[in-house]
Amino acid sequence: MELDLDQVPVFNHAAHQALAIRPVPPVLLIDLHEVTLLDSAGLNALLQTRIQASRQGTAVHLSRP
Repeated sequence: MELDLDQVPVFNHAAHQALAIRPVPPVLLIDLHEVTLLDSAGLNALLQTRIQASRQGTAVHLSRP
């Protein structure tokens, strides 16, 4: 799987759903073991997810990058 400009909307949707769970999860674990390509759009999506999560008190952890 590639986390690039084409796949960022799919990732963003999944991340948004995960961060909408109540009560707020203390940790959001993002498993990257199947990601074969991560371009600047994908990196930006990860960063934006971390920022959004941080605002609500959730830590983001990357698994198997």
